Amino acid sequence: MFPELIEEFEGQTFPVNELQVMETNLEDEGYVGYSLEMEVPYGHYETKIFFKALDGQNADEGSVEELKPLPDELLKYFS
Repeated sequence: MFPELIEEFEGQTFPVNELQVMETNLEDEGYVGYSLEMEVPYGHYETKIFFKALDGQNADEGSVEELKPLPDELLKYFS
């Protein structure tokens, strides 16, 4: 967070290194869209996108260890 804004956000905590799960939306023509909205203070932060393969039946099961970094060639589709 920018030092000059610390007092504005005093008392509020913003998670560090927290895993957030994107919402999945079925788009037109069978494409899947992913979205996530987060509220963060002004400043500099880094995001990383990970994925895991799902077989449909166990979509909610699994562990963090199964997550793999999204390949660089797919990162261009995220903003």
